[in-house]
Amino acid sequence: MVEPAAIQTASSGKGKGGGSQPNPVFIESYEGDTVFEVLRGILSKVDNRLFISTAQVLILGENLSQSGINEAIDFF
Repeated sequence: MVEPAAIQTASSGKGKGGGSQPNPVFIESYEGDTVFEVLRGILSKVDNRLFISTAQVLILGENLSQSGINEAIDFF
């Protein structure tokens, strides 16, 4: 996931008075039985809105890939 405010701070060179700058990208994972359940779980961990329509990469687990990815692909 991308943190837009951190990207602006890093690219403009305007940090917070010499302190450490926030990381512009972070990785979060969650496991569930359905795509909807996973998205709800991730939303409970992050405090931002998710813009799924802008996603460029979708990583699916091995179990889902073996059992069929049609439902997950249809969701997105």
